[in-house]
Amino acid sequence: YIMTDGKDSNEKRWLRTHRQKCARKAADNLEATAWFGLLEDVPRSMELLQATLGLRFRPTLPHSNKGKKHPPAGAAEKELLTSLLQMDLWLYKFAQQLFEARWAAYQATGNVTVAVSPERLPMQFADDSGNNFLTDEELKE
Repeated sequence: YIMTDGKDSNEKRWLRTHRQKCARKAADNLEATAWFGLLEDVPRSMELLQATLGLRFRPTLPHSNKGKKHPPAGAAEKELLTSLLQMDLWLYKFAQQLFEARWAAYQATGNVTVAVSPERLPMQFADDSGNNFLTDEELKE
């Protein structure tokens, strides 16, 4: 559901029904960010943030949820979540690839501004507009 500012618009309604184009736009936006980190890789994320901002010290990420335990999801719950979150999972996999590409470029050059753009995985989720698995050319339209 796309309405982060509490306001609806024609563009937001369009994005809700054109899921593949919405995912592509989200990936484009992620590529355009100066920095993002991955919660499962806080040390490297903080090192990239330090380099991006030119800080003398490495930032830390507080652990505000530490100690809160949730029961593990069962097989049926995992299957349901996977079916409902296909677009999110695609974007997350892309974010992991982009993070790794940025880390590799930083390690090779010491520069965080090197433009990297990993190849995107095919989208394996249907578009709510009735289009199934659009090609890259169709997504650019």
